[in-house]
Amino acid sequence: MATQSHYIHPIALLACIASPASAELPLTIEDLLTDKGKVTFDATYSYANNNQQGIAVGEPIIVQTGPTSFITIPTRIGETRTDIDTSAVTLGLRYGLSKDTELYGRGSYLWNNTRSSNFSDLSNSNSQQFSDAWLGLNYRFLKDEN
Repeated sequence: MATQSHYIHPIALLACIASPASAELPLTIEDLLTDKGKVTFDATYSYANNNQQGIAVGEPIIVQTGPTSFITIPTRIGETRTDIDTSAVTLGLRYGLSKDTELYGRGSYLWNNTRSSNFSDLSNSNSQQFSDAWLGLNYRFLKDEN
């Protein structure tokens, strides 16, 4: 007796549960800056993963094949793997100084986790550090013509 597999394509599923679209007014320059006397909080999280795999050779011996010629012969050949996870968090604040000016500041923090194997040696390292900080001023020079 043959078995049937029930498979729903992800795009078909998305089309069934997608919400209806509605048209809104276009984004204007006035909507980009924080209103006078108000504070806007911004937060972002980023994640990246890097996997590398290859062949490693180690502990070579040098063999003399002639009076002035030598060759190296590896005595260990194996696989090497490295897996790196990186996460970054950025937090920021914007404060409206006037209708056309806002003050902003943000800071970022990084986390790294590296796992590697080379022959039979396994290693794991973690690092975390404050990445950067910014302080600045945004000013609107031109008005939106709508």
